[in-house]
Amino acid sequence: MNLTSELRKTGGILLVVAAIISYLLFELTRMVILPPVGVALFVVGYYFLLQEFELLERYKHVITPLAVGLILFAALLSAGLDKLVLETSLARAMIYPASYVPIWIINLVGAGFEVDILPTSEGGIIGLITFPASSKTSGALVNEACSGIHSFLIFMSTFTLVMLYLGWDAPKKKLGLSFGLGLIGTLTSNWIRLILVYVAGYFFGTERMLDVHNYAGLVVFLLWMAVFWNYSINYILPPRDNTDIGDDSPLEHPQKQDLPPS
Repeated sequence: MNLTSELRKTGGILLVVAAIISYLLFELTRMVILPPVGVALFVVGYYFLLQEFELLERYKHVITPLAVGLILFAALLSAGLDKLVLETSLARAMIYPASYVPIWIINLVGAGFEVDILPTSEGGIIGLITFPASSKTSGALVNEACSGIHSFLIFMSTFTLVMLYLGWDAPKKKLGLSFGLGLIGTLTSNWIRLILVYVAGYFFGTERMLDVHNYAGLVVFLLWMAVFWNYSINYILPPRDNTDIGDDSPLEHPQKQDLPPS
């Protein structure tokens, strides 16, 4: 047994777990120091694990964009930029689909939820979700923070960074397909989160609804990002290495090189 290898594996796992715990603590305390601490722990832990686990090395093209997304999200929170984001007209406009679409989906099974868009005293709008009479909670509000603006911006930033890394080598149609698929899926992941929040409130009450609200979003979004990047990089976007060396390159097939005359 290689002691150094085992220490890296154990240390990497512990650091990643500590990063997750720091995020959970941030949700409870809102201490701005916790996101950058969590990012540092995650990056170091991920580096150790990448060296020791072949599976991680094989899927690093999927895991790395997720790590970038987490880092961007933590930077957004720790810098206080999320407050500026929530004040944009885009965040306000996204309240409409975030309010109507999940309720429309839930009501397909005859749930009986109702939704209204109301003006606020600050000049903005807010979505009012009214639960059925049989629910264990009366309702919920959808504001800019619930609109999906954070996941939308993280997706846009991550997509841009990954495309810059790949060199924008994909055919434009495939690139557009990848972007469209990612954008629709990112918005849908937020709607799924809201559906889970409403279902938790309906069956288990306000306290459980808040728990799902605080933690389900990150889980759903990261799962979607893992599926999306695995599909995009493997099936839509070409491998970066193949753009420089083709199948007919003499570097790939040395036997095809012209030999000098004897």
